[in-house]
Amino acid sequence: MVTLRKFKALYYINQFYAGVGGEEKADVGLMVFDEKKGPAIGIEKFWDGQMEVVKTLACGDNYINADESYEQVKKSVEQLVKEVKPNVFIAGPAFNAGRYGVACAKLCDFVRKELQVPSITGMHIENPAVSMFVKDNYIVSTSETAAGMGAALPVMASMALKLAKGDKIGPALKEGYIPTGHRYNEYHEKKGAERVVELLLKKLKGEPYVTEIPIRKFEQQAAAPPLT
Repeated sequence: MVTLRKFKALYYINQFYAGVGGEEKADVGLMVFDEKKGPAIGIEKFWDGQMEVVKTLACGDNYINADESYEQVKKSVEQLVKEVKPNVFIAGPAFNAGRYGVACAKLCDFVRKELQVPSITGMHIENPAVSMFVKDNYIVSTSETAAGMGAALPVMASMALKLAKGDKIGPALKEGYIPTGHRYNEYHEKKGAERVVELLLKKLKGEPYVTEIPIRKFEQQAAAPPLT
């Protein structure tokens, strides 16, 4: 009987999702748990036994976002990665929590770039961490609050398993991550002229359509009243 190798994931969450505490525990240092905590518990069911969370990492939002203590966190994470040899690193989802989002994104960025382990996180598109890190990282688009946890986890799980296996990640629209700004050539069975006519006809008929190149929209902001 052949036993299939199970892929390994490291999972990062903050002190709240680890069950340590709320804002009063935001200064706690890095903790490593052998058992699964928070969303790390719920994500495994989407892998059908192909991958498991082997360690859960947690840290206070204030602690990890302080420059000096973050350097210590990086050293600890690097040592843990060497010991565990994970196939993928997962963080969050952070939704629209600013400090948590930055912590998730910068850890994913560090693990991917410095430790050569693929990584993924999730958060709301307006989280400040998105503009800071989205260019080089996979960030799954989520709702603003944890009410969207049930919708976020299966998308993150699917991408995490693909990354662990080394499978190709498709376009942002299909996979569910926030566009990175990178564009790649790909084959399409229809020429651009055919596609644009089809899109125009749908628009004229009032049918749903999706443009291939979204146009950026800028919000109009009223000028502040003059100082007197």
